[in-house]
Amino acid sequence: MSYSIGIDLGTSSMKITAINESAKIISQKKGYYNISRPKPNWAEQSPEVWKESLFTTLEKVIEELYKDNNYEKVKIKSIGVSGQMHGMIALDSQGETIYPAIIWADNRTETEVEFIKDNLSDSQLERLGNPVVNSFTAPKLLWLKNNKPELWKKVDKFLLPKDYIVYLLTGKIITEKSDASATLLFDIEKGNWDKDIIQTLNLPINIFPKVVEPGSKVQFVKEDIYKKYKLTDTKPMVITVGGDAPVTSLAAGVTNIEKGCISLGTAGQIITPIKNYTSHSEAKLHTLHYSLPGMWYVMGAILAAGHNLRWWLRDICQKEDDFLDKQEKYLAKLPPGSNGLIYLPHIQGERSPYNDPNATGVLFGLKSEHTNLNIIKSIMEGVAFALKANFNIIKDMDIKVNELYLTGGGAKSEVWAQIFADVLNKTVYIAKQNHDTSYGAAILAAEKIGLIDNVKKIIKNNTRSYKKMTTDSKNHKLYKDLFSIYHNLYKDNSEKMKKLAKFQNLEK
Repeated sequence: MSYSIGIDLGTSSMKITAINESAKIISQKKGYYNISRPKPNWAEQSPEVWKESLFTTLEKVIEELYKDNNYEKVKIKSIGVSGQMHGMIALDSQGETIYPAIIWADNRTETEVEFIKDNLSDSQLERLGNPVVNSFTAPKLLWLKNNKPELWKKVDKFLLPKDYIVYLLTGKIITEKSDASATLLFDIEKGNWDKDIIQTLNLPINIFPKVVEPGSKVQFVKEDIYKKYKLTDTKPMVITVGGDAPVTSLAAGVTNIEKGCISLGTAGQIITPIKNYTSHSEAKLHTLHYSLPGMWYVMGAILAAGHNLRWWLRDICQKEDDFLDKQEKYLAKLPPGSNGLIYLPHIQGERSPYNDPNATGVLFGLKSEHTNLNIIKSIMEGVAFALKANFNIIKDMDIKVNELYLTGGGAKSEVWAQIFADVLNKTVYIAKQNHDTSYGAAILAAEKIGLIDNVKKIIKNNTRSYKKMTTDSKNHKLYKDLFSIYHNLYKDNSEKMKKLAKFQNLEK
């Protein structure tokens, strides 16, 4: 039996999925790790922890494939790699990391963001196709250069997070367009590193990795890995399939235009593919390369989606992970608006459409009569409102979306899916089995080496079993009124949030 493996370097876990020739999931394992926050607004992870999680989790998947099969008949043909975007890993000339990975959730780079805005011309900023934000890679490179000059001298190459996994598997330093386009150093329309911008920012071009198309073959796995896992047949081919946002969207069911994806992981995104390049005139949204060659996508991204519920339930309420599953039927009975409670989900600052690292969470309308369930549902509604603010801009760009596919950990909740259907006034589909980023990486890699014939056909077949959530028109009308209050809450308080930030950034 032949298999393809998909790897997703997530924010909180390494997820690895193995599929067979029918694109059926045979094994799926996770290895967990944490975000390090040594200072306020910092978010780092150790590449060594990623490495350990990669090989530990990979071993578990391979052992499961061997368990129920004749060892000699197990043939792992391909390994597709995806993962979190926007991060920065610096390597020295020996290929060793010289600083922790600064990941997408990091907000330390306000000085560098202002430097980019002040030094790039209007035409250069337009070529970026994206707002200049802390989350992206360019400010992180400049921060390392400005604040760690002794380490900066040692930088030989930088990599994006998933490309470090490719490097561990193959020894090759390479990236692809979907991830490179999310760095603020890339000409989105032409599809290559923007040497003019790189020169303006005084960054050395020699540290930039080679860029290929998403879905490109990189190399067979290294000899030591092949021997370590006692792999049979030929060595697996490693495929760099794309950043997690577009790969997740594709795996969920978004194979063409007029379809969109809502991803509810730690962060949240609403993604709509486009055939012809366009970007928002005020850079309120992102335009990046899709995981299918020759396509782009427009994305609204919020920095905290599922993280809001995780924070509230685990950190504040001290509840177990299965608490929310047990409350679904009770949440479903609560009216829209959680009995007059509105939540702003900006507890990590905010990216789209406000581009405001000082944005904060707000629980508005709280009374002693409100229960924990009211707060939980208001958090769900607040995340839906945050993505509606982005969806409204997508519609203003004349991008048509007829149906939405929900994916990520939050997609397990039918209550949340119904909230999205009612808030956005769109049909929402949810999968019985979560076809996530690691699954997308596995099927894209399998197609590339000929293990499966047609990814789009596989995905279409998967979506036939999805549950369909349609809009309740009465609820939609109520949510329209509530969204107006939600929208004005941030608008009326953004300056207060900025003033409050100086009290929140004190060293602990």
